[in-house]
Amino acid sequence: MVDLFDHLSDELGTTIKASERTKRRLDRRTRMGVDNSYDDVINRLLDATMEMVSIEEVIDAITDFYDDIAMIKADTLPSCENPSKVIITVHTGEAGSLEDHPPIFNQGNEYVKIKTDDETYVAFVRVMATFDGPGTLETSERTTLYMNDNVLGGEPVSIDEGLERLRTKLGMDHEEIREWNREREEQSNG
Repeated sequence: MVDLFDHLSDELGTTIKASERTKRRLDRRTRMGVDNSYDDVINRLLDATMEMVSIEEVIDAITDFYDDIAMIKADTLPSCENPSKVIITVHTGEAGSLEDHPPIFNQGNEYVKIKTDDETYVAFVRVMATFDGPGTLETSERTTLYMNDNVLGGEPVSIDEGLERLRTKLGMDHEEIREWNREREEQSNG
């Protein structure tokens, strides 16, 4: 058990010490055959402290909560290549302010799981609503997940199409996304 705390101390760069009660509980679990490897302990801690939801569950909760949505967009931070945070913004007249935080996955412990063909990405998720008008700009970090057909200057985007765009962009670097966006624009214009 000392090895685990030494390992955590080394990983975090600070000394971690267990209370006597914790040491006794972990020793008892070891005698009972419960694995206390570093990965198992971290996984148990994460399981106890975070809520894991799929991107589809987040979108379903948004569409259940709001009746009139002009646009839903996802900002992947710091990048689509390796996102650690996904901020989902809902453009709707039902928002209470320019930056409204609805009771949808905003407890501070929710993580979104986005599966692609090659990989599963897990990132911290926040949902924000705004009554500010939607924008049509899509960047390497911003992906339109949904746009209704009433948005001036924008083409409608179904939720399925938007989620497919996000999945395609995940794992790409900025230059790959720029090239992908150029090809998409050429196809839609040509």
